[in-house]
Amino acid sequence: MKGKHPEDEIAALPADVQVFHVEQLTVPGLDAERCIIWMRPATAPVA
Repeated sequence: MKGKHPEDEIAALPADVQVFHVEQLTVPGLDAERCIIWMRPATAPVA
């Protein structure tokens, strides 16, 4: 889980890691941006 969308961190991931979804989250009682980054090995088959 991250704060704002971490474009720089995603760009710096190794080639064997694939980000396949970034989901914005709403956390009750927290007035801040949050997101969850869905990753998998780049060699994993796509479902």
